[in-house]
Amino acid sequence: MERAWWLWHMKLAVFAALGSGCVGPQAGTMDEEAFKPRLGPPEPKPALAACSHPQVLYNARRGANGYRRCKNHTLTRVGPAACDALPPGNVCSLTDSAQASPSAACLVDADCQGSPRGRCVDFEASGSHTCRCRHGCETDANCGEGSICVCDELGSQCIAASCRSGDDCAPGSHCTGDLGGQEANRYAPFECRAPSRPECTLADCRAGAEWCGPQAESGSCPLLGVPGRPLRADDTPILAPTMTRHDWAEPAALAGLHLLNATDRAVLTRHWLGLAALEHASVASFARFTLQLMALGAPADLVAAAQQAGLDEVRHARLCYGVAGLLSGAPLGPAALDLRAVTLDFDPETVLREVIREACIGETLGAAEAFELADLALDPTLAQLWRGIAEDELRHAALGWATLRWLLSTHPHLAPVAAVALSELNSVLQVAPGGTHLPRFGLLGPQATRNLRLRTLHAVVAPAAAAILG
Repeated sequence: MERAWWLWHMKLAVFAALGSGCVGPQAGTMDEEAFKPRLGPPEPKPALAACSHPQVLYNARRGANGYRRCKNHTLTRVGPAACDALPPGNVCSLTDSAQASPSAACLVDADCQGSPRGRCVDFEASGSHTCRCRHGCETDANCGEGSICVCDELGSQCIAASCRSGDDCAPGSHCTGDLGGQEANRYAPFECRAPSRPECTLADCRAGAEWCGPQAESGSCPLLGVPGRPLRADDTPILAPTMTRHDWAEPAALAGLHLLNATDRAVLTRHWLGLAALEHASVASFARFTLQLMALGAPADLVAAAQQAGLDEVRHARLCYGVAGLLSGAPLGPAALDLRAVTLDFDPETVLREVIREACIGETLGAAEAFELADLALDPTLAQLWRGIAEDELRHAALGWATLRWLLSTHPHLAPVAAVALSELNSVLQVAPGGTHLPRFGLLGPQATRNLRLRTLHAVVAPAAAAILG
């Protein structure tokens, strides 16, 4: 795949923040391979954790659909299927046969005659965009031998199964499927599984519990999947609840919303509300960062840049709340932000670790995601929104790298700490399984997110880390 132009743009900005105009292999004497994430063989399927915080799922008729979701991302069959017929996926965005690849099986729902519940949806295969038919279901009777009707908020489909309920399983076992099935299936085949380990909590991970896997073994239990600078307390994001209000929403108008079905629109509304809440909390995160800089005697230009970054996040939050309100049909904004659990730490080593995780890595990945979504946006207005956020996030990332440079110049004994923190990159490649891929409307799926992060770590973060420590 040809490298995106903005990866070079990002690399130039980061190296300028480091005081180096050199972006080639000679930029530092330390080998940048040391900072590139290593991708080993796929991890074995984890043992099933005990179900905590079970969530009963409902159909459009507000009746239980026969499934419950556990916090460990599994879906368990608890009764007869009573699903909505809509299959998962966003409606095919190819408008005519000239756009379609040879592998396209359909362009409109009418091309999917296999069942009255057929739907033509977008499908990404081998890097190319095509469309395929998916067929929903309402009950197990709509599915063939050896499969059951499985559904969640995103739709229904027939999934292979060796059980139909917990009654088919031994005592203590449940009829369960994991998110992340192959190709068109959102779920792996359902089977009887017994919990063999408790759920891994943050406290368990930090205590080194073996059921928490490699993160506990390495003593690293980070908040995953959140690029940028979220406000944290004890590694948990602090976010404001959502309420109806007009003053935090920038008016938005987007083309192409008619292409979305109700399910995709609901998914996108939740996604944009999540983005808005993170951007809103980032205002407080930069306020805390400003206080840390001042307590450590930072130069005026770093303090001023941190203050400006906080104002940028106000604008980002208003833009995201505006899109969320447009999708939901109601003006939305943040309620009060509970800061009672937030602490201030002025220790140089702690600040250095936070700068690396939240800015050098987090803000860099956030900028890359925004640039990617700007390129993929269906609506020019949305593309402009993402491009503006991308440039702001890139300045924030550059601020982080410049701060790291200053911290190492004033506290050179922290260089080994920085080397370790910059080499712990594999954790940010861990993304939640399942999920929807709607890049034209601002939502990257988990595999696309992971691939983008890997490219950014290799193209920008690893060479910058080598340069600053070389």
